[in-house]
Amino acid sequence: MTSGTLAAAHVDLNFESDEYYQLGGGTTLAALVTVSRASAGYADNLAGVWTSFAVNTARRTDKGLLVEEARTNGVRNNSMTGVVAGSPGTLPTNWVQSGPTGLTRTISTGTTDGIDWIQFAFTGTTTGAGQINITCDTSTGIIAGVGEVWTGSAWISNAANTGVTSLFLRNIYNTAAGGFVNVTNSAQLVGSTTFTRRTVTGTTVATTGRINLGVVTNNILASTAVNFTVRIGWPQLELGAFATSPIRTTTVAVTRAADAVSLTTVPTFAAVYSLLAAAKPAAPVTYAGHQSLLTLSNPAGSHLTSRSSVFRALTTGRPTIEVNNTDVAVAAVAWAQDISGSVAAAFEAGNQALSFNGAAAVPAAAALTPAAALTTVSIGSSPLTVFWNGYLERVIIWPNVRLPNGELERLTT
Repeated sequence: MTSGTLAAAHVDLNFESDEYYQLGGGTTLAALVTVSRASAGYADNLAGVWTSFAVNTARRTDKGLLVEEARTNGVRNNSMTGVVAGSPGTLPTNWVQSGPTGLTRTISTGTTDGIDWIQFAFTGTTTGAGQINITCDTSTGIIAGVGEVWTGSAWISNAANTGVTSLFLRNIYNTAAGGFVNVTNSAQLVGSTTFTRRTVTGTTVATTGRINLGVVTNNILASTAVNFTVRIGWPQLELGAFATSPIRTTTVAVTRAADAVSLTTVPTFAAVYSLLAAAKPAAPVTYAGHQSLLTLSNPAGSHLTSRSSVFRALTTGRPTIEVNNTDVAVAAVAWAQDISGSVAAAFEAGNQALSFNGAAAVPAAAALTPAAALTTVSIGSSPLTVFWNGYLERVIIWPNVRLPNGELERLTT
């Protein structure tokens, strides 16, 4: 996207560079934006370091402004409370570990980039066969229902592998009584020496009443020499089709509240206006919910019939603009998951258009009149509880200019 503050813009919020401007307003994020989030929340920077942000505080780093829907981490103790380092050491509360007999287990702990981790080292020669299996909660600790989509995640690295040929992060589906039903495995992780977040997403099957998250190896035969080390950080199990920012727990499941972000002082919108947003979506293209970038609305009227918005559409991932609950222009291509992009939109009676990443502007298919008397500007969310679920990098608003289509294309190149 074009760098620098655009002269005609009344609002320019550059979350990446931490530079802000509003005509007649302040030049700080705190002065221009209001954040409502009823819990603490984490965000990371470009160096991969995670920081906790207090209640009602913008989760802004050099990656941008993180805005997400509410999620709950079902793993009740992902910070490893109760662990005792040593050989064999003591497992964190609620954690369970099993494996082939004959091996010595050594536990160590630490923190990297703000992430609590536990490391297991297994050495020796097996006297019986079995998998090394580490679960992050009990078999009945996390309630689930049939046909639900869950995502497990954890930071994992694997430094030593003698005697081990497979390693997976695993969603484990159990009955309400804790009996095994089925699993979903991640991609192969054996030999993954970099400590980074791994994920696994799966749908619970018939008779599922509980769910768990674990790390498991292949079956290791008796009389096998083993030297195996795995490090696990902040395991998380959440109801949803993708992993959101980490939610730290110590004794019980914890919910991170949704981020509701809005412009504190709303400019006076004319009958024509333009918007631009640069961002990176965390949801997959096929996610079953819209992801809102910017929504202009009038809560005193109807959020459905007094609204103009720019969003990433459900199931297709295509940038879309909406006027009074009608999609009027849709980009030709999907916005890929975890890829930064820019979308610009212009609104005028009978003349709306959008451009995504410099592509030719798509004109409105419907000749509608955009919402008037706008009193709320929602950023990365909407009054209808639709959330961006990712980092917003920059937001620019022209409240009384209908930018030409060529300018929409230029600004998003």
